[in-house]
Amino acid sequence: NSPSVVKLTFGTIRDRVYRILYSNNLSGPWQQAGPDIPGTASPVNYLDDGSATGSPPTAGHQRFYKLQVALPP
Repeated sequence: NSPSVVKLTFGTIRDRVYRILYSNNLSGPWQQAGPDIPGTASPVNYLDDGSATGSPPTAGHQRFYKLQVALPP
């Protein structure tokens, strides 16, 4: 299987913090992919090339993503 890249795009709201989580199983466990992302009121692109997840997404294997949104600390 060859490595691939997954692109996630989502809108953001100012004064919010976004966290991308990933898992190879829909029931978890979930792990954070990279640092928290501050909201800027502009769309954000996140590329999963394996650099923040330990390995790139691979054709033939599933990977799930979810987005958490919170107020900044």
